[in-house]
Amino acid sequence: MSRSLTEITGLLRELAPLEWAESWDNVGLLIEPPERPIAKILLTVDLTDAVLLEATTARADLIVAYHPPIFAGLKRVTQQTPVERIVIDTILSGIAVYCPHTALDAAPNGMNDWLAQALGPGTTAPIVPISTAPPGVGMGRLVELPNPATLSELLRSIKRHLGL
Repeated sequence: MSRSLTEITGLLRELAPLEWAESWDNVGLLIEPPERPIAKILLTVDLTDAVLLEATTARADLIVAYHPPIFAGLKRVTQQTPVERIVIDTILSGIAVYCPHTALDAAPNGMNDWLAQALGPGTTAPIVPISTAPPGVGMGRLVELPNPATLSELLRSIKRHLGL
């Protein structure tokens, strides 16, 4: 089933509203080709040349990259750097790029909560709550475990959670 880019980015913003992102971050729709139906989405942590090749081979219409490939301002768009090549190639391929980064970090059930789960069951709360957001939204997570754990036990749990 295809949906519009506007509809999909709206759903992504519902999961992780962009106003929850850090002020220094570059989040949201970073590359917007002409509107077309979105049928395939590729998810990645970092948008690299290899990931872009995978996306074009799979005929993806949208790449959701956790880290923004465009972070600092571009003074030119040439073939000289990986970032510039990715910008050119995504535009030429008609692939949109969306990045949630720190908005997803702050979101309930986002990256910080997922990482906090590595420590096992416990009570979590943001270390730096966002005052204008609902409770549970903010940066970092403080985890209060129901029972003490050794560093070795925590490391085993973290490695298991991360698949290391």
